[in-house]
Formats: sequence, C-alpha cells, structure tokens
Amino acid sequence: MHESSDAQDWDVQLADDPIADGAANVDRLGAYGETGHARIARGGRQQRGEHSYRGGLASPIGAEQGEDLTGVDRKGQTIDCRKGAEAASKALDFQNDFAHKDYESVARASPPASLAAPMKDDFGKFLTAFADRYFKTVRDAMRKYDPHHLYLGCRFAWRTTEAVNAAARHADVVSFNIYRSHVDPEEWGFTPSLNKPCIIGEFHFGAVDRGMFHTGLATTPNHQARDAMYKHYLESVEENPAFVGCHWFQYYDEPLTGRSYDGENYNSGFVSITDTPYPEMVEAAKAVASELYSRRMGSR
Repeated sequence: MHESSDAQDWDVQLADDPIADGAANVDRLGAYGETGHARIARGGRQQRGEHSYRGGLASPIGAEQGEDLTGVDRKGQTIDCRKGAEAASKALDFQNDFAHKDYESVARASPPASLAAPMKDDFGKFLTAFADRYFKTVRDAMRKYDPHHLYLGCRFAWRTTEAVNAAARHADVVSFNIYRSHVDPEEWGFTPSLNKPCIIGEFHFGAVDRGMFHTGLATTPNHQARDAMYKHYLESVEENPAFVGCHWFQYYDEPLTGRSYDGENYNSGFVSITDTPYPEMVEAAKAVASELYSRRMGSR
C-alpha cells in the first residue's frame, strides 16, 4: 500500500483551507463480524467494486506488499506473504476449515457462518497487519502534504475490532457513520478505551409526509417525529464522553429525480430543495444547542 497522486492532489487542495478541520479517506472502509474478518483476509469484495479489497490471503502479493504484511504468525510460524499459496496454506491451516488447493479456490470459497478458532485467529492477525498498514499509509501522506489538518479516519459504517483499533493508533480522530435511533451506550461503550476523540461522520432521519419521496437510511413517520428523534440522537452523543461531534447528512434534501451518479433522493435535509428550512428542525437544533454544554459537563 502506497500513497497515490490522488492523495497528494486532495491534500494540497485542503492544505490552505482555514475552515476545514481535517479529512477522512475512503468512504466507509471495513466489514463487520466473522464474515467481515473472512471477507477482507480472503481478498473478497465488500459491497460494490469501489469497496473491493484485492489481495489479502487469497491472491498473490507483490514483494513490497509482502514486506508490509509479513509477520502474521500462529504456532510460532511466520507467514511470508511473498512465498505464495503453498506456504500460506500450510501456515494458516485453511484445509481444516474449508477445502481448497490454491489461492483461487480460497478466493472462490464461502467461509462457514461461524469460523473455527484457529481461522478466526489467523484472520484477525492478518486484518490487524492490513489495517495498520492502511491507516499508517494515509496518515503519512497527510502529514507530508497537509500537516496542519487532522486525519479523521475512514468513517466506519461497518467495523471489526482490529480495524477500529488500528484507526485509533494512526488517525487523529476515529470516525463512524451511525444510522440508528441513537448512540446506544452499550454498543458504543468501547469508544472511550480507544483514547482518541471520536466523531460521527453521517447520521440522519427522514420523513415523507412532505418533501421528497424517500426517507433515507433512518425512517420516521413524519417531520414532528423526525425532529424529536434528532434531539434524542444528539443527546445520546453528548452523553458519550468519547464523541466530540456528529455530522448530519445532509444540509439540503436530495433532488426529486435523484443525484446524478446513483439516483439517491432522500428527504433528509435541514432545508428543502428550494432552500427553505424545515421549521421543526430549526427548533430542535436550537433546543439541543442550548443544552449542549450543560449536558456534556453534567455527564462527567
């Protein structure tokens, strides 16, 4: 993994922007649960092509990438990713978990719903090495081309423990997209242990009693309910000491006929497509803002 000209162009454009706090890279890197471990380690696809992970343990790796990822071990054995399928197969004991003869068959195979302990251990170690190298590469590029802004991670929409911990080691801020009714203190109770500030890169609530015809990723029955949910969500963020902010997606409703590249047409804006504010959202935002500091300081 190495920095690209895109990273240089992106950081140079941002470098002199006095308004920007920082930048996140690659929208929503990651996967979740046991299948997520398997998907990334095996080099499978995550969502569509733009989120595809090529390589992993399921395809040949070039010398430089092999240098990056060598050192993942189990039972005292060191995996050298440059040596190809046969050595990796023996070291990882894939044959005990699903049948294969070479990298191609590993890539085609579907892992079982529940991974055996040795496979889970192998995949976890590989994912740790992969994620460390990934976030370190981006951090180093930002330090080189844009040293005055923060590296905001990758806005996890799905996550594994290994990837989140790697982000915390290298990013200035760990970011998550959380499309839920609120930030559940039980689910997100781990965030203070990251010892890094956290931010929510995306959340919203939509309603279709007026405006566009799609509620977005989090549904409410009407605008009154949407605004109550917005207030409830922000209060849950304020009560988690790790989170320093949250970003609503997005300021304006999306076009009725859909945005140009994928047709998305959510009614989830603070203002309509005619730039008219939704009055309920204005009042909810004012109410939450007026209580923000007292609520946050009261939770400590």
